[in-house]
Amino acid sequence: ISQVRNLRIASLDQEFNLPGSMSIAECVKSGQQYIYDLLAEYENAATPQLRHEELEHYLTLHDCWHPEALSAEVMDKLGLDRPAEKLENLSGGEKRRVSLARAIVAEPDLLLLDEPESALDFRFRYQMLSLLRQWVASGKRSGVVTLHDPTLALNFCDQLLLLDGRGVLGVIEPRSASLDEMERMLSRVYGSISLQRCQNRRGEHQIVILKEDEA
Repeated sequence: ISQVRNLRIASLDQEFNLPGSMSIAECVKSGQQYIYDLLAEYENAATPQLRHEELEHYLTLHDCWHPEALSAEVMDKLGLDRPAEKLENLSGGEKRRVSLARAIVAEPDLLLLDEPESALDFRFRYQMLSLLRQWVASGKRSGVVTLHDPTLALNFCDQLLLLDGRGVLGVIEPRSASLDEMERMLSRVYGSISLQRCQNRRGEHQIVILKEDEA
């Protein structure tokens, strides 16, 4: 994809392989190295005029002029309020949030995430998926996410690709599909279930999945 369409792709894997001696801030900033390189090239007086114009267009299009502000904003939204803390001192859930912040600040066109909610508590699961939705909506970006929690998938994803050990079972678009249609498809994976639409205190609609007794 990156070769054919010239897309920038970032990923969030399940394994955390960054050096424990790095601080949270250093780790997040390392995801922006590409942007810092572009800024340095733009500010270099020896850069040809045509390339200078290309850089200006790219940096403006992706809102990359102030990477420090972006990293601070993303860390704040993910509850990473100890930027000087070493990675080796973090819990699994904290490392997961650091990895996500690092991926987002790279400003990719496509973000691939493998179970990003794993190791996170209830609060941060919803906070992470909410941030991802905001990130996708804020520009011409896409995210492909693998999730085991159907409730999160129904409430945060535009399209659901249902899989089992044999392949693709179908596609669900939660914002347009009926509850009956979604129940039928999801029951092929999770057994007998029912879906309900609820509202939170802000009046936002959410879908709740309930496990029912097998017939």
